[in-house]
Amino acid sequence: MFALLSGVVLGLVYWTTAALIDQQTVTAVNTEMAGLKDIYHRGGPNALVSALENRVTGYQGYHHIYLLAPLDGEPLVGNLRQWPKVEPDRNGWMHFMVESEIEGRRQLWPAHARVVHLSSGLRLLVGRDMTERTGFARIMEQSLAFALGAALILGIIGGIIMSRNLLRRIDAVNRTAQTILEGDLSGRVPVSGGGDEFDRLAINLNSMLDRIQKLVSAMRDVTDNIAHDLRSPLNRMRSRLEITLVGKPDLEEYRHSLEGALEDTDHILHTFNALLSIARIEGRNAVETFAPVDLSELAANTVDLYEPVAEERGQSLTFTPPLGERPTTVMGDRHLLSQMTANLVDNAIKYTQDGGRIEVAVRFDATGAVHLVVGDNGPGIPEKFRHSVLDRFVRLEQSRHTVGTGLGLSLVAAVADLHGARLELSDNAPGLRVELAFPDRAAPPAQAEAAE
Repeated sequence: MFALLSGVVLGLVYWTTAALIDQQTVTAVNTEMAGLKDIYHRGGPNALVSALENRVTGYQGYHHIYLLAPLDGEPLVGNLRQWPKVEPDRNGWMHFMVESEIEGRRQLWPAHARVVHLSSGLRLLVGRDMTERTGFARIMEQSLAFALGAALILGIIGGIIMSRNLLRRIDAVNRTAQTILEGDLSGRVPVSGGGDEFDRLAINLNSMLDRIQKLVSAMRDVTDNIAHDLRSPLNRMRSRLEITLVGKPDLEEYRHSLEGALEDTDHILHTFNALLSIARIEGRNAVETFAPVDLSELAANTVDLYEPVAEERGQSLTFTPPLGERPTTVMGDRHLLSQMTANLVDNAIKYTQDGGRIEVAVRFDATGAVHLVVGDNGPGIPEKFRHSVLDRFVRLEQSRHTVGTGLGLSLVAAVADLHGARLELSDNAPGLRVELAFPDRAAPPAQAEAAE
């Protein structure tokens, strides 16, 4: 392709240059012919013969060709020995070879001439030596052939270098893909550092592989945790049923055994329902169905719902609304936001000692974002574990005797991510402080009324 384009460009240069030289030749011959015809019309044949003799002996004779002859006779004057044996075309132009002898050597050189017939039975030939034009054409053809050869060689070398580099980069991707297919998820596509398209592709592929490896690792951890969490209730259920069948229980023992089995079944179902909820939340990508939700009202309702539970443990559960009359409206799914708030309050009650303090608040920051804050004075979470507790089945209590699935904060993180909220866990000195910052995306009043 490189050689072809070079040939086209050089061919155009050659064609336009040759056409320009030919046009200059035609113009020069026509101009000279017009001048001689004018001399003939003003002075007759004698004046024309005299003018031709001057031209033949002058500097014009080196480049121009002149010949004046009767229609059927010998030439009268000119620098040609005889009339060319070539028939002119319909425009009077002739292309022929002129024979001459220079330093004892016979030579042929091309000529381009025009013929006109005069009124006195004479015919006049005016032409031009085309040796320079032919030499130029020969040089151009040689240069064109050399340039095309060089372009072809450079094109082949460049093509080989580019194709080898391209294949090398593609082979790197193929090797990484083969490594992944063989089960080694740690393989990554090498990045050259040049910042080209392959580097951007490699960076995207590596990010995708990092994400896949993280998901696979998380899936393995989830599988292990599910097996650990469900093994205990299943073993208890089997033991109760086995003891009931082997012994001779009365009706009350049957009832007690069945109630225990139901509790274990409820725990298993709760675990799977929580997993399904998180999966559905993380799989959602359409937020067009979001509607305006008053976060302050939702938090107040959640506190009212859990206040009797806190009172049973002697805990103080309070809600602090924001100052001012500014609406605390966020765009979101009311059910998911309610479930998220309930999980936060339920966790605070569960892990705060009897007689503890739990505070729920809604406030604004300087950027206009709405914040939901749930704080307690319980044991809290060490800073090094605050990121990992958002993963599924992560529980700081390794014995797992406390009722729970380890999915509460995972669901909170999934809902926050769906709503574009920033989730932050910090020290409440003492206790844990969970804060969610929702972006300022409140719907206009007309939209809010329509949603209501």
